Amino acid sequence: MLGLLLAPIAMAVTLLGQSRILVVQVDGWTARSELAGIVLVTIGLVLLGTVLLLAVWTPALPIAGGAALTVAGGVFLFAPWFARERTLVVLPSEHWHVTVTQVVVAGTSGTLLVAGLLLLLGGVVAVIARRHGVHLGVFRERHHPGRATLPPPKASPTR
Repeated sequence: MLGLLLAPIAMAVTLLGQSRILVVQVDGWTARSELAGIVLVTIGLVLLGTVLLLAVWTPALPIAGGAALTVAGGVFLFAPWFARERTLVVLPSEHWHVTVTQVVVAGTSGTLLVAGLLLLLGGVVAVIARRHGVHLGVFRERHHPGRATLPPPKASPTR
């Protein structure tokens, strides 16, 4: 459940930051930067990293969050008109209309899909690593009862 809440919040913050950065550059490339956008993207990255690090606790967190972001990212990338329409229905506000529209545009760039797939794969890697570790521990316990680690290497004879 935490992955389903934290991952979309992290991605929303990231996309909001990206949209603010993109607005500064909309009229052509300039050397200006948007500090609030940079801060928001950084916060979003820290939150996404937190979701991925929580795979140490349970791989279900990044898998659930990554799956949700991957599905949403696929919709935003392959059906941007539908994503914009649905987002404006879910978040109707005259005051936030421009901001929501800018976030949707940032979401249609593929960033949402990439982040979702990376979280999903990070969770899958955590599952595989856990299974491998369990199998390795079982093998060692079966072949070396009472010792979970291999014996130290024998010293080579010196002359």
